[in-house]
Amino acid sequence: MFKHLIDRLLGSNPYTGRNERESCVCGTKRRDVPKHLWRVTDKEADLIFPQFYYRCPNCSSFSAVNLYFPTEKYEAMPLDAMHISEVKVQLNRARLTWMNETISFPGDAVVFDLGAGEGCFVNVFTEFYPGATVYAVEADSRLEKRFYSNNPRVVFVPMYIEAFLDRSLKDAGMQRPFLIVLTDVLEHLLAPEQLLRTIAQVLVPGGHAYLTVPDAKTFQAPFPFAVPSQSVDWPQANRTCQHLWMMQPEVFRNLVSKDFSIVADAGPLETNIRKDSNYSTLLAQRKL
Repeated sequence: MFKHLIDRLLGSNPYTGRNERESCVCGTKRRDVPKHLWRVTDKEADLIFPQFYYRCPNCSSFSAVNLYFPTEKYEAMPLDAMHISEVKVQLNRARLTWMNETISFPGDAVVFDLGAGEGCFVNVFTEFYPGATVYAVEADSRLEKRFYSNNPRVVFVPMYIEAFLDRSLKDAGMQRPFLIVLTDVLEHLLAPEQLLRTIAQVLVPGGHAYLTVPDAKTFQAPFPFAVPSQSVDWPQANRTCQHLWMMQPEVFRNLVSKDFSIVADAGPLETNIRKDSNYSTLLAQRKL
C-alpha cells in the first residue's frame, strides 16, 4: 500500500481512479488496479474501445480501468456516420427468424428495444408482427427524425434506459412488454446486473429477453496480455470508452441466470453474421 502511494506521488504509476463502482460483475472487489492491467488491442483507444482493461483475478472478465459512465460520449459520433447497413438488416431478420422458431410471440406483442440505435430491429420486428407495438428507447434524440419518422408502430422514447424502466414500473397504465431486447447495451452500463434485475421486474410473467454482449473471447493472439505498470500508456489506460465490460461468457451466463431462466443460446448466430467480435447471446425467460 505504501509503495503504491509512493509510486503515484513520484509519477511512475499515474493511475487516477474515477471509479463509480468498486467491484467486478462477478462480485469480486477490484483491487490494485495497476497490478492487473492487460493490453487487449494494438489500436489506439477510440470512443468505443480502449487499449487497456483491468482483468479480474477471480473471473478473468475485463472492465474499464476508470469504471464510470461516460454520458458525454454517446452523442459524440456525428449523425451522418450512422446508417442501417445490409448486415444489420440481415442480422435482425436472422434474430427474428431464430426467436420465432424458439418461442411463440403474441400477435399484439409489446416490445421494448432498449438502446435502440438506428432502429433496425424495431423496423424488422414490426414487419414480422404488424400488430405489435415496439418502444424504441434511445437517449440520443437526434436519431428520431432520421430513423423513426416513418413507422407508426414504433414509439420513440428519447430517454436513458434506467429512467424509462423506472417510469414503466411506476405507470400502472403502461403495457408491460412480452419481449425486451438488449443488443450491445449491457457492456456500456455501469451496473449491468442491476439493469437485468429491473427488466425482469418490468416484463410480463413468463416474458422474454434477448441479450447480446461482445465477450472476452473476442481478443485474438497475441492479445490480451498482461503489462507491468511502468510500461502502461497511462493516458490511454485512464481514458474510459463506451465498452466498460468485456465479460467471460460463463460470467455473463451466471449474471443472467440470477433473474432469468436461460431458454437458448444464439451466440454463433450473432458471431457468424457480424464477424467483428465474439458474442455471448442468450434468449432468457423471466423467472416466475
